[in-house]
Amino acid sequence: MGINTNTASPSVPTAADQSAVPSGYQRTEVGLIPEEWDVKTIDELVHVDPENLPSSTPADYRFNYISLEQVDTGRLLSWTEERFDTAPSRARRVLRHDDVLMSTVRPNLMAHLHYASQIPNAVCSTGFAVLRSQPGRAIPSYIFAHLYAYGVNKQIEQTLAGSNYPAINGRDVKKIRIPCPPTTHEQSAIAEALSDVDRLIGALEKLIAKKRAIKQAAMQQLLTGKTRLPGFTDSWTNKSLGSCGSTYGGITGKNKPDFGHGAARYVTFLNVLENAVIQQSLFDNVDIRPGESQNRVLRGDLLFNGTSETPGDLALGACVDQEYDDLYLNSFCFGFRFHKDAYHDPLFFAYFFRGPTGREIMSALAQGATRYNMSKRQFLNLDCELPEGDEQREIARTLSDMDTEIAALEQRRDKTQKIKQGMMQQLLTGRVRLAGGEATA
Repeated sequence: MGINTNTASPSVPTAADQSAVPSGYQRTEVGLIPEEWDVKTIDELVHVDPENLPSSTPADYRFNYISLEQVDTGRLLSWTEERFDTAPSRARRVLRHDDVLMSTVRPNLMAHLHYASQIPNAVCSTGFAVLRSQPGRAIPSYIFAHLYAYGVNKQIEQTLAGSNYPAINGRDVKKIRIPCPPTTHEQSAIAEALSDVDRLIGALEKLIAKKRAIKQAAMQQLLTGKTRLPGFTDSWTNKSLGSCGSTYGGITGKNKPDFGHGAARYVTFLNVLENAVIQQSLFDNVDIRPGESQNRVLRGDLLFNGTSETPGDLALGACVDQEYDDLYLNSFCFGFRFHKDAYHDPLFFAYFFRGPTGREIMSALAQGATRYNMSKRQFLNLDCELPEGDEQREIARTLSDMDTEIAALEQRRDKTQKIKQGMMQQLLTGRVRLAGGEATA
């Protein structure tokens, strides 16, 4: 779908002339829109909650039930087969193909929206409003796109303001105002352009998931010695971690006022938990005074979280790949520093302790009930089957290359999502018109 470059986008009015309206546009309660567009309420475009299961429904009637938890960011995650006499009391709204779901219960002002798929005997929770387009007035995908747009979200937030229980009722849903082109043909053109971007985002999501699965399989093979990289045939040897290096603790003797300022920086708990290589952008400030006895974090160190909510998340390794001035470690983690004469690759160990073997070892050592811990002594006494340093380095490089590829795809996906947000702002308000979608006089 091409952009009509003959139709200029309206300029934003300056502070000196807030009343200026670009030629060919009109000012409305939802902002600037083309002169031939109109502002419609949801009630004028769709039927809201057109069908409900009656109380007289036979007890053995079976249907596919969609709850709020089964819809997220525009996608249907799952559904549950139910029988009327055993179904949740909120299972009432009947769905048809091309219906749009809009959640009316919005924790933290977040919406669950979904363009309903064709599911036999579909019924959803009364926590949704079902929007069924009126023929000739609205294209379902155009309505769906607006539910993510700033204009509609702003109206919903204003409706929810001051409420102790953030929800929007059916009457308020019907009052939501949407700018509309004069024909459903232009609505369809706009929706299709946005759907093209959605398809690209979806394809990137699938590719990212595939690359992650490939990396997970590679970790399973390479970090256990089941698959060897070309050129490596020597047997792996059993080594204790204590023979490879020593541990050190995080910051001590600090209170809350010491954090968030100061010339020194520290590695946060989440930075260790979430990254195989610590991220400089996630460092925070701490006040370390001259003469304090604190352990600095150095290049080549491994950092581990010494506590976790689940056994599977205990002691996830993160390596320090460069030298930082005045860098320290949070008190809930501990560091591991290799002996100077030990030839080991820190990144390999970070991947190893995040891989299947490392997770199995740490889960077995986890102690606790609601919070799990492990002592540094236990850690140093661990025996691990390890390759020599050159093979460690090549395994780490292979897995790092995979991470780099995944990160590039994630950046592309995030950039595409931002582009889509900009397109929505322009297309759904008519500031940019699509070639072939513009109404003729």
